[in-house]
Amino acid sequence: KDNDLAIVFFSGHGVSMGQDKSFLVTHDSDPYDLESTAFNMKRIGQAMDEAIAAERLILFTDACFSGKVNTYVKGKRFTDQEENLINKYLKELAKTMPGVLSFTSSDEGEISKESFEFGEHGIFTYFLISGLGGTIRDTRGYEHKAKPADQDGDGIVTVSEITRYVMTSVSKVTNLLQNPQISQTQFDGNLPLSVIR
Repeated sequence: KDNDLAIVFFSGHGVSMGQDKSFLVTHDSDPYDLESTAFNMKRIGQAMDEAIAAERLILFTDACFSGKVNTYVKGKRFTDQEENLINKYLKELAKTMPGVLSFTSSDEGEISKESFEFGEHGIFTYFLISGLGGTIRDTRGYEHKAKPADQDGDGIVTVSEITRYVMTSVSKVTNLLQNPQISQTQFDGNLPLSVIR
């Protein structure tokens, strides 16, 4: 509904074949017929507008060439909106303004990297999950846990904190070969994404 927060997460393959021909490759995509079987990135904004009524929408995309998604995501208009972990989160969420954020794992022409060193995830996904306070367990049973992105120590990881943390971490680890991107649409940086215990 209008007052909800919707989070869409895609981790997979991305393919770019030129202008307006960039695709998110789904499990049933035919690599020889991407135009008919993959999800064209230019449809992202339209699909979100048609399917999601929430005024607060965050799209995380971990795929090669995913920066192209930001070209097509449109911002929604802002309006005025205001101890246990769930109540703390909801109280902070109520204070934020509506908006749309698209946060991609790489720029338009970049490859998104993955590694066993990062719990068998994409590097973007690893820092996103760990920055939100999550623990990643790989197939060998090892736990991977980085420091949460809660930079001000208030126990809440906000959009501003997680985007800054992920952008800096991914760029540094990949020696600037992969640079996460944020859409140019407006969003409330104080929007809470997780509460750290």
